Amino acid sequence: MLTRCIPPALLLALVVSCASPASEIHLAPFASTQSLPGWSHAEALGGAFQYTSDAEGTEWAASPFWWQRTEADGHFASETLLAFGRHEFDPHRPRTMTRIFPLGWVEEETKSNGVTEVDWAIPFLGMIGSSSSDDSENAFALFPFFGKVKGFLTYDEVNFFLWPLWIRNTKGDRTSSHFLWPLFHWKTGNERAFQFFPFFGWSESPGKWRKSFWLYPFYTESEEFLDQAHPRKSMLLLPLFGHTTQDDYSAWVVLPPLFGYAQRPSTGFRSGQIWPLVKFETGGKNEARKLNRFIPFYLHYEDETTEYTSILWPIFWSRHDQIEGFRKDAIYALPVFYSARTKDFDGKEEHSWQIWPLAGADDKGFQAFDFGVPGMIDGGALKRHLGFAWEWAKVKNHPQGVVEQRAWLGLWHRTKGGGHSRWSVPILGGAWEEPDGTTHHSHLFGLIRWSSSDSGVSFEAPAFPGPGWPSLQDL
Repeated sequence: MLTRCIPPALLLALVVSCASPASEIHLAPFASTQSLPGWSHAEALGGAFQYTSDAEGTEWAASPFWWQRTEADGHFASETLLAFGRHEFDPHRPRTMTRIFPLGWVEEETKSNGVTEVDWAIPFLGMIGSSSSDDSENAFALFPFFGKVKGFLTYDEVNFFLWPLWIRNTKGDRTSSHFLWPLFHWKTGNERAFQFFPFFGWSESPGKWRKSFWLYPFYTESEEFLDQAHPRKSMLLLPLFGHTTQDDYSAWVVLPPLFGYAQRPSTGFRSGQIWPLVKFETGGKNEARKLNRFIPFYLHYEDETTEYTSILWPIFWSRHDQIEGFRKDAIYALPVFYSARTKDFDGKEEHSWQIWPLAGADDKGFQAFDFGVPGMIDGGALKRHLGFAWEWAKVKNHPQGVVEQRAWLGLWHRTKGGGHSRWSVPILGGAWEEPDGTTHHSHLFGLIRWSSSDSGVSFEAPAFPGPGWPSLQDL
């Protein structure tokens, strides 16, 4: 049948001129391959199917259904259906995690003491459990009927029966019990408490602090830092006023939280507010600490490590942070613009910016550079699975020095690295420049090819469907 449509002589010529399977082809958006020393990339259907191999590992994608990354150090991660399913393996901990949202998750990790722990949950059935090789973390819960859970939120252990009928949780030497939560609550151990919510309640850590309330939240009082030279005492009577004192520090609030004033004469500290619009703050232990707020027109704060200013709050921001040799400078125009530059103690710099939803970039020095238009630089599942569809221009600088440039659906691509530079457009062709200055040209499905150098011009054999340049990955 094929010979009836294509003359045999032409068919033979096409077969003879076909590029080798290892050669580069560019038939985007249907299929294309690229390579440079230590790096190769292949994609199909505009980037929905992708494969990348470099010195750091390999990456596969069949968007939006599946994505997988295997690092050279053995770290593995895969996702399905926009990260609704995710599997990770970290050989250094070692740790394995599998999640299928919203059905459940399971995580297994071997601790430094050699004990292996397994945690799992099936939320829609109200089931959560854990176990360990030494039986110290064995637990199971079927919410809301009964259960024992280890390491839940900030607690070491939580027990319940017919929640909220009865709950007991422990944290260190403290045990808290609840009956008909939140109505009745009592606590024993290094902290003691009792409450009949919201009518009355008290709690204390002997020698450290005491707190109580009546008809919560209308009246509350507390004494803190009882083990220090200057305890702090506070009282709040809603909606009338509140008062706090500590040494020569005193603060008042009238019609909380509307009108407030605080002072500490020994340090020159003063603060006042008309909430939430106006607040000023000066002086204090750190003379650099200042706060001035006139919402929504102006907001300014500064101390030893942080300084930020907002105009027309919360739209325009300028912020500077410097902590232990780490500095970050950022500006915002919410929600459309963001730019941040960070520099750590060893001089390494990172820069990221975004004009949402049109463009964005994430530049980690020479380690990685990612630019996409439109820009949704979220570093997460949306970018991994759908970036090929919305990025009509992309630049990526790989850690090994390979620069990859790509137009929408791969209709134009260019790569640089190892002294080589290649660019190509489907059908029309492209060029490849080698480190010694030799330039190879390929046009019209690779049927017209030649090279030029200092020694002159020479024609090259056709390589259908083009450009037909040899793979450079193993160089």
